[in-house]
Amino acid sequence: YLGKDGKQVQMGFSASILENKEHKFQGVLIVGRDIRERLKLDEIAREASKMQALSEFVASTAHEINNPLNVISANIQYLIEGLEGKKKISAKTVKEILGILHMSDEYTGRCSSLIRKLLVFSREEKMQKTIVDINSSLENTLSLLSHQLEICKIKVEKNFSTAMPKIMADPPQIDQIFTNIILNAKEAMAEGGELVITTSNSRQNQVKISIKDNGKGIHPQDLSRVWEPLYTTHKDGMGMGLSITRALIRAYQGDIKINSRLSEGTKAIITFPAAEAREEILWI
Repeated sequence: YLGKDGKQVQMGFSASILENKEHKFQGVLIVGRDIRERLKLDEIAREASKMQALSEFVASTAHEINNPLNVISANIQYLIEGLEGKKKISAKTVKEILGILHMSDEYTGRCSSLIRKLLVFSREEKMQKTIVDINSSLENTLSLLSHQLEICKIKVEKNFSTAMPKIMADPPQIDQIFTNIILNAKEAMAEGGELVITTSNSRQNQVKISIKDNGKGIHPQDLSRVWEPLYTTHKDGMGMGLSITRALIRAYQGDIKINSRLSEGTKAIITFPAAEAREEILWI
């Protein structure tokens, strides 16, 4: 549709079935609305939210990167001061130096890992969307993680619906979503446990995936912050897994909710619109 200014107009459409008093079909009423102003306001709100989140994100990131860099700097300074003027180095000193270098290497690795995850979080990659079978994606992910789950003595129970509709998505990103959530569940069951994965097709024509563990659970104070970038309760965690996971899910108009009780476990519930139920903006 062309507006009075000769430019294309973004339209939103709704359809209603018309019936008479006997509830017999009479036709279909289709209403088109100019949604340019709504989209413009939505974009302004999104940009404002992004700027606020970015400010908090940068401050947290600087802190997370600065800590390991301070350790590395202190280690290097210690080595310089300890080695200056020494002509001979004892075996004990060599061992101490190697220990410090290994520690520095570990902290350097943490910085590199964090930066890689930040790039994934901030990068707007073009998605290679195709038809994705959720059950197959889960099977692939479990196959790749089977060794880790077996070592941790975690039993997997699969309750997959045989009548699952497909979704439109980038397969590697869907695999990453499931990998992040399953690895989180594994970490919560350090002494072994049970992982129950269920798939179903909801009445709203959505694909629903439930991933439940019987691990240590999440403290209520931490539950409200699990989506914050760089927030983690794991000793060696980066706090990026769930942030990236939710961003990927929302990119496909999906949603994720987490329910958890201390000492009882955690359940992640993910929903995606079925391929045939996706609502698109039409250009005409």
